[in-house]
Amino acid sequence: MKDYRKTEEEKLEDAINEVAKLKRLLHDLTPGGSEFYNNPEYCAKWIRESRQQEATSLKVMLKVEKEKNQTLTQRNVLLVKALQDVLDEMPPKPTMQILKTIQSVAKEALSNNQK
Repeated sequence: MKDYRKTEEEKLEDAINEVAKLKRLLHDLTPGGSEFYNNPEYCAKWIRESRQQEATSLKVMLKVEKEKNQTLTQRNVLLVKALQDVLDEMPPKPTMQILKTIQSVAKEALSNNQK
């Protein structure tokens, strides 16, 4: 009958192989280079800093996008109000010239809003 229990030497060899594998995996998460070779502490530090920089960049990008969205929302409110003012002042039977003016202003407003 075969003994399936591992000897202490086999357990030690497995642990050494596992550590080497984990070092390689950690190293693979870095850009490489001699400063990372066989230096898991430096690899981990670089990964932490890199992830922090990514998070900071994403926060800045999100803030900029929110500000753009707020600006566009404010412009849309102003455009809707301006259009409503024009419609409120329009005579019951507008002339073709008035309609063309309204169309021109609306196109300009839409064009400016898309910039």
